[in-house]
Amino acid sequence: MSLGGQIVPAAQLVAPVAVRTLDLGAPVSDLRVRRGDRRPPYRSLLVVAHLGGDPIGTAAFSLREGAQPSGDQLAEGLVWRFAAEVCEAHTRRDHALARKIPLLAAPPTLDRRGFPPRALPAVSVVVATCGNPPALERCVSSILACDYEEFEVIVVDNRPHAADTEAMLAERFPGDGRLRYVEEGRRGASLARNAGLACAAHEVVAFTDDDVVVDRGWIRAGVEALRRADDVGCVTGLILPLELETDSQVLLEQFAGFCKGFRRRTFRHPESRADIPFFPYAPGVIGSGANTVLWTDVARELGGFDTDLGPGTPTTGGEDLDLYIRLLRAGHAVSYEPRAIVWHQHPDGSARLRRQVYRYGVGLGAVLAKQLLVGSDRRGFVRAVPAGIRYARDPGSRKNAGKPPDYPRRLEWLERLGMLVGPAAYGFSFLATRARRLVSRGLPVPRPRQVRAREVAPGQDGIVLVTAVTCVAAALSVALNLPVAVRMAAVLAFLCLAPGGAFLTAVRGRGEAGLIVGISLGATAVLAQTMLWLGAWRPRAFLYGLCGLCLVAVAPGIARLLAPRAATAGARAALRRARLAARHVTPEAHTHAALIIVALLAWTESLLGAHLNRIGGLGLLQAMPATYFLAFALLLVGFAIAASSGGLDPRVLGLYILALIVVLHATTAILYDEPRYAWVYKHLGVINLIASTGAADRNVDIYNNWPSFFAANAWLSKTSGVGSIDYAGWAQLFFNLVGAAAVRFALRGVTRDERLLWTATLFFVLGNWVGQDYLAPQAFGFVLSLVVIGLFLRCGPRAAHRWRRRAASGRRWLAPRLPDDELAPAPLGPRAALLGGAACVVAVVTSHQLSPVFLILSVGTLALFRRWIRYPGPLERPLAEGRSTSRPSRSGRFLTQAGPIRVRAAGPGGQRVLVEVLGAERTGSRRAPAPWLGRAPSGRLGRPLRRRARHAVARRDDRDLPGVGVVVAMLAVEVWWVALAWPFLHAHFGLIEPSPGKVPGRNVGAALPGAALIFYAPAAVMASIAVLALIGFARRLRGGKRDLVPACLIVAPLLGVALQSYGGEGPFRAYLFALPWLGLLAAFACVQRSSPIGEAQLSFRRLAAVTPVIGAFLLLAYFGQELANRIPADDVAASTWYEQHAPPGSMRIDLAPNAPSRLTARYPLVSLADPPSLLEQPGFAGHLLGPVDVARLERLIRQQHARPAYVVLSIAQEGYGRLNGMLPGGSVRSFVLALGRSGAFRLVYTRPTDWVFKYSPPVERRTRP
Repeated sequence: MSLGGQIVPAAQLVAPVAVRTLDLGAPVSDLRVRRGDRRPPYRSLLVVAHLGGDPIGTAAFSLREGAQPSGDQLAEGLVWRFAAEVCEAHTRRDHALARKIPLLAAPPTLDRRGFPPRALPAVSVVVATCGNPPALERCVSSILACDYEEFEVIVVDNRPHAADTEAMLAERFPGDGRLRYVEEGRRGASLARNAGLACAAHEVVAFTDDDVVVDRGWIRAGVEALRRADDVGCVTGLILPLELETDSQVLLEQFAGFCKGFRRRTFRHPESRADIPFFPYAPGVIGSGANTVLWTDVARELGGFDTDLGPGTPTTGGEDLDLYIRLLRAGHAVSYEPRAIVWHQHPDGSARLRRQVYRYGVGLGAVLAKQLLVGSDRRGFVRAVPAGIRYARDPGSRKNAGKPPDYPRRLEWLERLGMLVGPAAYGFSFLATRARRLVSRGLPVPRPRQVRAREVAPGQDGIVLVTAVTCVAAALSVALNLPVAVRMAAVLAFLCLAPGGAFLTAVRGRGEAGLIVGISLGATAVLAQTMLWLGAWRPRAFLYGLCGLCLVAVAPGIARLLAPRAATAGARAALRRARLAARHVTPEAHTHAALIIVALLAWTESLLGAHLNRIGGLGLLQAMPATYFLAFALLLVGFAIAASSGGLDPRVLGLYILALIVVLHATTAILYDEPRYAWVYKHLGVINLIASTGAADRNVDIYNNWPSFFAANAWLSKTSGVGSIDYAGWAQLFFNLVGAAAVRFALRGVTRDERLLWTATLFFVLGNWVGQDYLAPQAFGFVLSLVVIGLFLRCGPRAAHRWRRRAASGRRWLAPRLPDDELAPAPLGPRAALLGGAACVVAVVTSHQLSPVFLILSVGTLALFRRWIRYPGPLERPLAEGRSTSRPSRSGRFLTQAGPIRVRAAGPGGQRVLVEVLGAERTGSRRAPAPWLGRAPSGRLGRPLRRRARHAVARRDDRDLPGVGVVVAMLAVEVWWVALAWPFLHAHFGLIEPSPGKVPGRNVGAALPGAALIFYAPAAVMASIAVLALIGFARRLRGGKRDLVPACLIVAPLLGVALQSYGGEGPFRAYLFALPWLGLLAAFACVQRSSPIGEAQLSFRRLAAVTPVIGAFLLLAYFGQELANRIPADDVAASTWYEQHAPPGSMRIDLAPNAPSRLTARYPLVSLADPPSLLEQPGFAGHLLGPVDVARLERLIRQQHARPAYVVLSIAQEGYGRLNGMLPGGSVRSFVLALGRSGAFRLVYTRPTDWVFKYSPPVERRTRP
């Protein structure tokens, strides 16, 4: 039949062949089949037809020279070719739709592995390669483009001495956390695949080769087929040619029979023998190793691939057929899924074709020889031999059906020659493998064979680059004395990023923002404290030294970045021909980005329209125009929409959080001339004191007994040339940004769901009204404490078997009833986590008094209770529920054909995995199966093997962080530091003060309008967060999830408040430490009930209803008291004048406690024993100040020791009194007039809103000459 004279249906293909895919469910368009580069035109066309995403067949057409088939011509030919297939596909689809009708559908149940119907397990994709970087790049790119939720790619390099493979991965896929690199020095594809199986971290493992390109839906189709029936242990799929450019490629496609058809089939033994007489030994029927998906525990139970077979051994192949035979004989079914498509790159050239055909024959002969020599059913194999001979000679068999009449006979004889050589090759390989084991065994203790596995760490190249750039920039800017703005940016970036980046690079850790900043800040504070300990205050020298250390740590990474790049242009061209879909930003993401920009523009406009003279009873809210509230509302509503959108990139939520933090915490830094809050200025004085003297005097005050934070700031100030008062106003923005990163890092120890993490971070931002985010050691200690808690949760000890047995007897209610969300991978190995956590702990202990108490209580509670409440990990979960293990523990083992393998010291993401080939245990003279298998063998050995497996799990904690030991070490450091500060503490404070602090005097009835609302707004914020957290906890509890880790971390800080109220601030600090975990439970309250496990879907209605309410309370609580919290420039100038001019031993008296003080390095001489402010003393509040109060002030001064006395008054202090209903308006000016007329006070300094009086009684004036 001729189709318009351009294309003709063909019985066979003639090279070159254009391979194209068409969807029959859409209009058939014209095909472009021209070849560029002056190559001969295509002579044939191979169309792979799809219908509704399912492949239904192929059609071959002959092309006239230079023909370009039109859509009409193709449609006509495809209708005749696929009429029956289209009807059958529509029938299947109608049947599938009918099953989805609620009245006909069966109730949802869990499958045999405990997954709900919609939740798909995570997958480990193993790609074995041997020195082919271009093809590997093409393959890995296609895998990473798959539309699957959670998977990892393990590249096993079977030629590790050549660095081109690793260099290509580092160049082409930097920062992709899904990619891992494993080296297997022993030659053999089976050994390489087994090494990948050893490092697989997920429930499903998929094997493919580096010479294929996978379809976007390959992983999903394989996993769905794997879960279709309970007995299915393996899935194979459709293999199609990536290109058919030469005659050799066409001949290989006709010979090998990679395409097993387009009909879904399931093979079971012995049922399938009725259709296939030579089953299960028939080649080319079940599948190929380049497209194989298995349950991980099933693959490990079978021992992986036989290392006597496969490429790299004398047998040159057959390892995949042998695996399928063992699967079927073990009682598992093998399913063939045509939707799981890979495109194979056939070898080009006649020599490579002949070599491929010969190797195929050798592998087949080796597999058959194995069945005859050591097979489990040799008698059945012998009976099946006649049927196999008939199958091989039958022209209609699947093996021969694709061969045309003119197929070269020499290739058939070459295959048969290989089959004759196969038994000898298997015998040689078998003996060689046993000889190697005998030599390697040597002593009774087996000799380990190392497989160096290391992750292509997420963002590792970026971390190396940022670390190197910040080191060089900081050193050069300080050495060249560049402008202070440049120096400040360079030094700050260096101190906040470089130490952590260098540490993570040295230990091959996972790059997470919270961890990098936390370790950097901790190391900076410890190093600054070291300068004080050594009495060597050399800020510049230590900066240069730290730059050098960081550069040395990242030197290998820098060398890798500067190494010559792998040549991969050919792979990229082939990848473009494969027409893989590239990642792109969705239109919805563009919409959200535009919404964020609009909100930021509205915020910018509000800053221009702010009128600070309008600040009143509602604080800054009265001074801001409506556009500020519009920006705030847009961000909250936009976040709710984005969080409830299932297909949106969760990183968009991060942009909303970033913008929200900027809108909240950059506003005052931009609008105010001086840092916010009066109590921040006493920290500036300590910083200036250490910066000028290079020492901390423990006799001065409490801050000099905990000086690390102040020393770090003094280091920053001295090297950058920027005074601490100049950057203190931006500290709130800084600490909220790094605090959000630290919150995410800690919460990833409980869940890895990105939407939950960002939503919990949102509730943390909205609930943080406490105001402990200014330039203070408590803000610094809070960030580092979160990092330590995160390290303990993610790298800390796991539940021990003995505690699970106790839980079974009396504490089972403490354990989760169902497996919880899979946790995020550990960012560091145990030893690295100890080292990084130690730096943070020392920094916290030496910086703040209360933060280490909360930290020790939190970690101690986890160490005590987490033994039986920790969410069961992927290994513990199956053993506890009677199912097979899904991955090995850090000391777990599993069996391969080469003997048992033990994976030791499996770090985060699998780096530095040590694999030992141990040899099988022996019982008498019979080889016994390994008792540490995840699934115990059936039969009489089943029970003892399962018991021994449990004990193996119980012993796996040897390399985890010792929880109790960590707590004891932290407690020892805290006791040591408190002992050093004990003389000052004993003289001025009490170690245990559970009583609440003094409540500030406040007259709500006389306060400014709206002040009552802001007084109760903090309680409303805390109550809202707490109620949401209770709802979330209750919903999770009702769903079978007992979130006791967050609950313990919420309760633990309250224990510290019972011991030390910290002047009444203890409850607020405890709330701050509990807020991240309250935010997580509040996020659970906003999850839809219909959300599948692992795919939390947030409810827009709940978020849109809750977040604006909490946000409104936050604005009132956070900005409502700006009449007292805003510090005018005149107040700072007056305080600076006083500290610079007052004689030593002077006494300062303020009207209200919101006056800045102790802000210069001279503060120890003049501001150590000042009395409370006048409004904190009886008699001065509640009336207009005047002459009566002058007499009362004189009596107060005479009650103090005889020393110079100064009275500092300001309009801002009057604002504090007006806000709290303690003073009427005009009190300060009337009091200034009264003091000036009294004769006992002399005005020594004045500014438009500030006055400084010195007490000079008449007696002093008469004695003066």
